[in-house]
Amino acid sequence: MNKFGSFKNYEEEWSHSEAALESPMRRILTVTLWVIVHAMAAAAAVHPDALAAVERIRGHAFTHPVDSVTISRDQLPRLLHQRIEGGTYPAAADYLTALRALELIGNPDKAVEGMIDLYASQVMAFYDLDEHRYYAIDTPPPGLSQELAAAPIMAEAIEVHELTHALQDQRFGAGSVALRLRYDWDAQLAYQSVLEGEATLVMLAWMGERSGLSLDQVVANDAFVEALAGQAAALTGSSGAERYFAESLTFPYLSGLRFIAAAYRRGGWAAVDAIDRNPPATTAEIIDPAGYAAAGSHAAPLPVSSRALLLTHLGLFNWRFLLGDIPSGWSGDITAVFQDAECQTSVLSESRWTSEEAARKFAASYLSFLEGRGVGASSSRRGNVVRIGYGSEPSLIASFIGYEFSLAKQAR
Repeated sequence: MNKFGSFKNYEEEWSHSEAALESPMRRILTVTLWVIVHAMAAAAAVHPDALAAVERIRGHAFTHPVDSVTISRDQLPRLLHQRIEGGTYPAAADYLTALRALELIGNPDKAVEGMIDLYASQVMAFYDLDEHRYYAIDTPPPGLSQELAAAPIMAEAIEVHELTHALQDQRFGAGSVALRLRYDWDAQLAYQSVLEGEATLVMLAWMGERSGLSLDQVVANDAFVEALAGQAAALTGSSGAERYFAESLTFPYLSGLRFIAAAYRRGGWAAVDAIDRNPPATTAEIIDPAGYAAAGSHAAPLPVSSRALLLTHLGLFNWRFLLGDIPSGWSGDITAVFQDAECQTSVLSESRWTSEEAARKFAASYLSFLEGRGVGASSSRRGNVVRIGYGSEPSLIASFIGYEFSLAKQAR
């Protein structure tokens, strides 16, 4: 048994907690949960039947063959290290420093290894948007049960999921969009949610066909995503990795599925196509699909500041992770982490709200949170704009709180 449990364990859990669901739906829930918990997993090879299934379900053809390569499991940790080094903003060491300064993680010294352990213990293959390549691993994860590794429906379903990413890349330029958004944490996570939500919906359509259920029947079941969310949260919470990484890993699948399923119910795959062409710019739109405006456009990626380790939009996902329930009415933010000559950090954050009352409540909540972490912070509010700063440079913080400069103007 791996740390998340065996296929048999999942069946037993669903039979008890979702007894009201019919067997085909429970089977679909089981497989989908496995994909979410084993978030980077996929089948061991690219099969023509899976390619054809993705094309048929989505109504789009691949423009060229999917490049694929098989590597040994011994090569995987090094490859994952390279992906973390090259795929984070800022670079990995500064990224961890910024996360710690923002109180999003605890010990940064163990965080990378925790991420590697989380991924490497689960991954069987993955589609790389940077290289436009499908990576297969030659052997299953060592903790994966033989029963689960050998289940044909599991391998085929996951392959359909991952090949959807290849289709997104070829038809909608997913790799280029993801690269363009790497400086904007909020827009990047929102776009990742579109990709994973859509891939999960395609997989659900494929599994529904095999179980005698239409996709309309699957997504119309209100209990589906909520049951899935509860089970996935419980399983990923036991992973041993930083809670921030575990929740960041599952958010695109669960909230992304809610978002894409809402679009599908509204207008079928044509509505999903429209989102692929004009994805949401914030996690607030993913969390509340009613807030997504089809006529909207992406926020421009934030350039790197000459003094800041980090200059980005945190967005609703990160604020909720820190504070739990926050006032309704968030309408945007910009946050920077600066580092002084002694490598000590300062955090400056400006957020905008739809009302002065929401701004006041947020300021009180954030300051109380920081006080609980032993962090002394300064703040100011002008109407529905809140500025909060803390850290090693009092003069920088005072200038920011006093509106002597704008974070947006710190960009090159």
